[in-house]
Amino acid sequence: MIANVSPSAISYEDTYNTLKYAARANKIQLSIKKNIIDGNMNAAQSMKLNKELQRKLEEEEKKNKEHKEVQVKLERKIKELQAKLALSSSPATVDDSNVLAKQAFWSQRINEVELAHVALESKLLTLMSQQRVLALRHFLRTRAFEHVADLAHRSSCDALEQICTEEIPRQERASENYVKQHVSWNSKIIDVWNNWTVSGKKLQKVLDECLADCQYLNDMVEKVKIQSKYRICKASNDLKDKLSSIMKEEITVSTE
Repeated sequence: MIANVSPSAISYEDTYNTLKYAARANKIQLSIKKNIIDGNMNAAQSMKLNKELQRKLEEEEKKNKEHKEVQVKLERKIKELQAKLALSSSPATVDDSNVLAKQAFWSQRINEVELAHVALESKLLTLMSQQRVLALRHFLRTRAFEHVADLAHRSSCDALEQICTEEIPRQERASENYVKQHVSWNSKIIDVWNNWTVSGKKLQKVLDECLADCQYLNDMVEKVKIQSKYRICKASNDLKDKLSSIMKEEITVSTE
């Protein structure tokens, strides 16, 4: 480092600051660290871990395929009920105006309760999905740390020292942060879950009352129930796709 200073009183402030930073720079100690972990050992261990993750990914994708088939069936059933409801006519023994009035009443009442229930359901599924993603990322981070620690243990004293002074404190901070986030997610999920459960019971009660009053509205009630199953199934499949994507990304990064 070259410090240029002037004896002029006009440049006193600049000279003072320059000398101050030069003094600080003079205390900096440079150190060059070599690769403390054997490259061949690292590659072999990484390949082993990637194979394990790949096997887990393939198992998850197989399950995902089965769940998506269920989703397609539910979607098909909903379309069938929608078509049936559109073509359905009122029973001949019942006055048309009375039937239409009851249909309108129950349709509006069910829709109001269902909308509130769907809002809670969406919030609950979002929170649970975020928690699962957080858990997977923590698992992969811990897995990577354990991999490096294992290599360092079998490599050199320098590697162990670096693990103890740098990696372990970093991992401990990450674990503490994960625990705090996990507790926070759990608290939120429990609150929403309780509200969603109460809302579900309220919706079921309205559906039961609807069938007790108008048995011929069975298709409409069935459609509401299947739509709920479909939403949960779709959210589950979307989450599985997200988790699979994260695992694929981890495998790609590890093999580069």
